[in-house]
Amino acid sequence: MTKVTEKTLDAEKTEDDIQILIIDDEPEICQEISEYLEFEGFRCVVAMDGKSGLELVNSKTSISVVLTDIRMPGMNGLEICKIIREEISSERDLALLVMTGHAGLREAMEALKVGALDFLTKPLSPELLVHAVKRADQHIKAQRLERDFNRKLKAKVEEMTNDLQQKARDLEKYNSALAISNQVKDEFLTMISHELRTPLTVIVGLCGIIEPVIEDPQQKEFLRKIGEAGWRLTGMVNSMIDMVAVETKTLKLSISDVDVSELVEQAVSAYKGKAKQARVTIDTSTISVISVKLDRLKISQSIGRLIDNAINFSLAGGMVQVFAQQTDDGLTILVQDDGVGMSELDITKALEPLRQVDGSLTREHGGIGIGLFLAKMFVELHGGSLSIRSKPGNGTTIILIIPVK
Repeated sequence: MTKVTEKTLDAEKTEDDIQILIIDDEPEICQEISEYLEFEGFRCVVAMDGKSGLELVNSKTSISVVLTDIRMPGMNGLEICKIIREEISSERDLALLVMTGHAGLREAMEALKVGALDFLTKPLSPELLVHAVKRADQHIKAQRLERDFNRKLKAKVEEMTNDLQQKARDLEKYNSALAISNQVKDEFLTMISHELRTPLTVIVGLCGIIEPVIEDPQQKEFLRKIGEAGWRLTGMVNSMIDMVAVETKTLKLSISDVDVSELVEQAVSAYKGKAKQARVTIDTSTISVISVKLDRLKISQSIGRLIDNAINFSLAGGMVQVFAQQTDDGLTILVQDDGVGMSELDITKALEPLRQVDGSLTREHGGIGIGLFLAKMFVELHGGSLSIRSKPGNGTTIILIIPVK
């Protein structure tokens, strides 16, 4: 006949409080252990056999520590531990303790194999018994803290994942809107550039036609300024069209055999008037006759933009030198000035589109800040590179390297 008894120190405690289940077929031992543990403040439940013990474990969720004898009639303690580990402990926080009056290494090893936390020998030492149960109690509390931490961590991870997913969705919408905005911007720039180009062509063309027949010096000067302004605006418009073509990857190269000396002279000739006005000398004496395959217009524009910048930042009486030679790396072109120079931050800004070293409205030199950017893009389209060497007060050297076969 199965006998089940329960002893508690405080009947007011809830089922969530830890309870100790003692399983032993000797009533005197159960009584003795209960008294020891209840004196220490633990609640105890007693079962006289394995079947009753398992019934209590299943029915009372407050049981968290099971202290069982190994050798009992019917189901022994190791079998009880194995069943609890395989069928119950995955859903509960349970610590298993085993005891026996026939202590041996084999029994201890078997107990550890079935998941026992500690192994006690009879007759039980009250101090060791209480220590083992307290250790099991701390083990259970640690398991509960770990489970609670994992639950909160999982909830936090899910919350952060949901937040990130929402941000990713928002970012996707933003990127879509930005792509549309960029497309609208590019279309607008292309449209406005072409709309500006038509009247500018008329203005510049008429200036060229009218200027020879004008005799009044003042009117002639006015007409010259109108023509210069028209050419400057035309250059800006062409730069905007090129920038849109670069950003939309629609810019195509027209490769042909090019004489580098003629190419540089062509680029320099467009800025001789500006250099003369600024009292800056342009020296091209170190250019040898080199014939390579490249896009004549794009590289001429690149060199021209670099010469324009060099003149802008040179002092009166200064010199801009243009070098060109064929090296192992390809065609190397240098545009060097002895002007004001740039800092590392200035160099970074100068290479960004629509940025100038001096970005204020009162800056000394005009332009929309895409000259160096486009020069760099044109060279990179050839598979080459543009780099800048400069220090404040020590002038600037810009190096173009274009691979040639």
